[in-house]
Amino acid sequence: MGGKVVPEHLRKPINGESFRYGKWAWIVFHIIVISTIFLAGVYVGVTMFK
Repeated sequence: MGGKVVPEHLRKPINGESFRYGKWAWIVFHIIVISTIFLAGVYVGVTMFK
């Protein structure tokens, strides 16, 4: 399915080394995860007392 959406000559996967501790992809991934957990907690806290 992915080959029909993005042709092979246009694919540029992220280097696995970028996900090692302290690299840019590791930092971005953890910011997304932590903020998602935080926002879920805020949402539950706000809707719990309505």
